[in-house]
Amino acid sequence: MFSYNNKVHSSTGHTPFFVNKGFHPNDGTSPLRSTDESVNQFVERMQNIREDTRAAIGLAQESMKKFYDRGRKEGREYKVGEKVWLEGINIRTDRPMKKLDNKRYGPFKVKRKVGASAYELELPRTWRHHPVFNEYLLSPYVEPSFDSQKRQPEIPEIINDEEEWEVEDILDSRRDKNGNLEYQVLWKHSPHGDRRTWESRANLTNCAELLEDFHRRHPEKPKPLTITISE
Repeated sequence: MFSYNNKVHSSTGHTPFFVNKGFHPNDGTSPLRSTDESVNQFVERMQNIREDTRAAIGLAQESMKKFYDRGRKEGREYKVGEKVWLEGINIRTDRPMKKLDNKRYGPFKVKRKVGASAYELELPRTWRHHPVFNEYLLSPYVEPSFDSQKRQPEIPEIINDEEEWEVEDILDSRRDKNGNLEYQVLWKHSPHGDRRTWESRANLTNCAELLEDFHRRHPEKPKPLTITISE
């Protein structure tokens, strides 16, 4: 803390200690200095220091604002019925599969404009999420020109604010170096670019029938220590 308070800031040209106290602290190596400054002179000097500091901070803030405004894109107006992509940064999940986060979902139709810069979207009924989003989270959807450019929309189900992606099949099982059971999953809609991923049993809470079917077909594969397979 002492080092910070005794460091000259580029925005003000002074140390925080000097701005608050009017003098620099003794670091134990510099000789002590005496002064004949009167109380009135000290008060006037402190007022000048703080006025200069406020002006310097104001200039620094203005400079930062100009830099920010240069990089900020202009807001866009969306019409009712227009399709948009939704950035997934605020669609969070408590599941360990963080690679599913921060994606772009949709496209969704704009239902109405809310306030100056927010829009209500037509979300799936399975989403338990407030449907109003700021325009900076949206981007326009452009209809593909060719069938080869079309892809399945990335719309997971939201259950208790957790993302649920549909599993098409269980392909394999193994134990990791710590002995934990993992399954190779074939996803139906490729949530993160690769349709096949290895997932822990905890991530597959809604796949009981698929898991049971897999172990019925592959009894030799690694499985939970206790598992009941229906005939």
